[in-house]
Amino acid sequence: MLDMRQSTDHLRQAIRAKVSEMQRVFYEVSALLPPMAKVINDHEGAVTEYLGDGLLALFQLPRNEEEQAPILRRIINGAKQCMETLEEVINPILFSRYYLPRLNIGIGLAFSDAIISHFGLPPDTQVKVLGECIYFASECSKEWNEIVLHENLQRIWPTSKDGKLTFRFKSFKKDVNGYIVNR
Repeated sequence: MLDMRQSTDHLRQAIRAKVSEMQRVFYEVSALLPPMAKVINDHEGAVTEYLGDGLLALFQLPRNEEEQAPILRRIINGAKQCMETLEEVINPILFSRYYLPRLNIGIGLAFSDAIISHFGLPPDTQVKVLGECIYFASECSKEWNEIVLHENLQRIWPTSKDGKLTFRFKSFKKDVNGYIVNR
């Protein structure tokens, strides 16, 4: 789950006479979501839902532990590249074109079984995902400019002696614990 921070406040906050609140959010979301979806796609994930100011993406993780490590690396590298793209590309463009302040996002990663199905009436069906991973990823995406793994995902994360990835524990709610990725 990738979520833009404070987009509702942006709808209520005029910052320039030439850019209305609605225009501001439109520019921000239009600049943010397509590159994020491209990064996710490049790392073999699939965006299943656009959530207004964010998106939900899925990566298929095999049950066989030996096959999980390369996919987990792709997931974390994709999340890191999303953060880098925001800082190095999106924020500078939004500032240079519209003088908009920097955007902030949160990325929540979680793991569980899920059901993926189409809901609605034909021809207007939508793909929806049901599973506790959606709830946990949503809760973990509420940090500012952080990548957070829910404890279920961190628990299966491969370890190595010379591993470069480290985590800091963070409790979000009484039933949600996560680990902030130290980048």
